[in-house]
Amino acid sequence: MISCKELSFHYQQQHVLNNIEFTANANQLLGIVGPNGCGKSTLLKLMAGHLSPHSGHIETEQGDLSTCHRREKAKQVAYLPQYPLAPKGLTVEQLLRFGRHPHQTWFQQWQKQDSQILEDIIERLHLSPLLKKDIALLSGGQRQKAWLGMTLAQDTPVILLDEPTSALDIGHQVDVMESISHISRLGKTVVLVIHDLAMAARYCDRILAIHSGSIKACGEARTVISAQLVHDLYGTHVDILAAPQDQSPVIVPRRKSLSLTSL
Repeated sequence: MISCKELSFHYQQQHVLNNIEFTANANQLLGIVGPNGCGKSTLLKLMAGHLSPHSGHIETEQGDLSTCHRREKAKQVAYLPQYPLAPKGLTVEQLLRFGRHPHQTWFQQWQKQDSQILEDIIERLHLSPLLKKDIALLSGGQRQKAWLGMTLAQDTPVILLDEPTSALDIGHQVDVMESISHISRLGKTVVLVIHDLAMAARYCDRILAIHSGSIKACGEARTVISAQLVHDLYGTHVDILAAPQDQSPVIVPRRKSLSLTSL
């Protein structure tokens, strides 16, 4: 579980987030949606402890995150930014092992439990063929899975993901979202920023919609996503259809002009 209570943040004189309040629970996938610049990534950085709120606070089951030591915080919350950077020459296996770093101490180095956690992640994300490969040489989808594996290796109750499917083709998007959905069913609290509303509606349990730094809507994904909400968030008209397989919403933008130009 992770809760944001009366959370506000601003850069200099620019207010970015205003009185944000919500709770994400275990066994739940919460998707944060909204237009560019509305504060989604900033909210995730605040939840991860990479930024400090100007008012309000963030709590997990262990208490207020602001009072936690950095190592203890890393045992509670794992955060994957949108554009993670790895040192040159780092292999996938080395990256995965780095995820166990918060659990290592001077007196307690690598344990059997660490190996078991990595083995489970490697199997779940099908990373075996990539273990010896340089992160920099992987495709976008492979690299994203490797970083997701490192994040899972922290074995935290809360996982924060900033646009984990950005720049991926549809096949890799589905693979990554299936993995994330499965992870949330293992007792984790997973919060992700996502732009694809159809993917969000299909995979997320709940949606938190942000506009101009404030919460516009929050609730069950397939209930919250509506043509009106899309227009309110993005200023565009859409039609919402039901997918044949599971009736999840499919968002189809309307053309602003139906006139055809002859060639």
